[in-house]
Amino acid sequence: MKLFTLSLSMIFLFIGCQTVNPDESDKSTGATSDVLKADRNIQQSLLFGYTDEKGTLKIDYQFDMAHSFQRGSALVQKSDSFFLIDKSGARISEVYESVKEWDKKIPWRVGFRSVQDTLNAFLLSPNGEELIGNVQDFYFNNDRLMAKKKNSANGVSSTLHAFVDTSDWHYSDFYNSIMLLSGGEERPNIATGNEAVEEISGKYCLINQSGERISDWYEDLMQDKNTHFFHVSRSRDWPKRSKYGVINHKGELVVPMDFDHRCRVYDEVIITGNSPNNIMEQGLYSASGKELKKTVYSEINVFGDLIHIVEKNGYHYFHYDNANAALKLVAGPFDLVSLGSSSRGKLGGRWSVSGGTAYYTGNEINSSLICVSKKGKYGFMNYQGEMVIPIEYDKFEGSMHSGVFKVFKGKQSYVFQPDGQLKLQ
Repeated sequence: MKLFTLSLSMIFLFIGCQTVNPDESDKSTGATSDVLKADRNIQQSLLFGYTDEKGTLKIDYQFDMAHSFQRGSALVQKSDSFFLIDKSGARISEVYESVKEWDKKIPWRVGFRSVQDTLNAFLLSPNGEELIGNVQDFYFNNDRLMAKKKNSANGVSSTLHAFVDTSDWHYSDFYNSIMLLSGGEERPNIATGNEAVEEISGKYCLINQSGERISDWYEDLMQDKNTHFFHVSRSRDWPKRSKYGVINHKGELVVPMDFDHRCRVYDEVIITGNSPNNIMEQGLYSASGKELKKTVYSEINVFGDLIHIVEKNGYHYFHYDNANAALKLVAGPFDLVSLGSSSRGKLGGRWSVSGGTAYYTGNEINSSLICVSKKGKYGFMNYQGEMVIPIEYDKFEGSMHSGVFKVFKGKQSYVFQPDGQLKLQ
């Protein structure tokens, strides 16, 4: 007989089971009498037994406590002993000092229990089998079942963590710490939700759902907030700065760790940055890891579908050709670009102007235009790189109320709407 004391307070979540409705888990097709419920004899012994739906006693009143049947078994107590019984009333598990039921409001938890003493915790299946143990405790990280155990190697006490694989009930390797990554409600399935950052002695890597390492070790590893990429870095001897790169969710290095600044990551392209002599220089990589532009340009930005690059002969706008992993010039060069819209986007994004360049920060580009200039003449381009208003106006006065803007040709002035339609002459 095994005796254990329960100290486990966390309610566990079992992931590897078939989803069932707790109220239906023990109903047999066409046999309503198979549904048993706990019933207390309040007239005489005050003990519990089990009756069917018609109230017929099926298991005698004999228990001090009785839980409902889940997946064919029920947790009962006699004096100080806890064990599982089947629907005939026969004991099907060892006897314990305490057993914890999982929250049966969540269907996939139904029928599984936990047992723990001061040194060992293990899980109990619906048929009374001890599934997995030899750890200090179980817990959940983003709905993944985890285990932890004490480590006293080299005289230093610490806690190690592992995944629990519920398909065949085994632990992954144990690590100092594990952080499961998830896309969250607004970016579901970013990084597939299966990779985790794990740490040993101050270094980090990606591990997969089974706990296997899928990347190299890095001094720092951080998930990009908007994409399925990760920023990585390696330290340099002081006073030299750390160098940064980017890996994908498979653990593959797509941007080498050669850059002074963390990269700006988009779905299809990645902007790199160095600052020799404290002067910013930028470059461009594809998401697959191809270098598109060397890191020598004074300015690279992404505006809607356009990639804005300042080269020696002016401002250029490119589209990224994903099929060929190449840039395609769609507009430019221009002598100057500047703000050609209202100062606020329709979803709360905000415009700013620096060095004659319009920057947009927000969720979506609206129907506004970019004012471009060549040889002293002005025109307007949309965010697909198409010229909407030809470069033939002498002066651009700037945005007016409601996003309209005013330009001049000779002594004649024109007011255009944000979509490029003439509003007033």
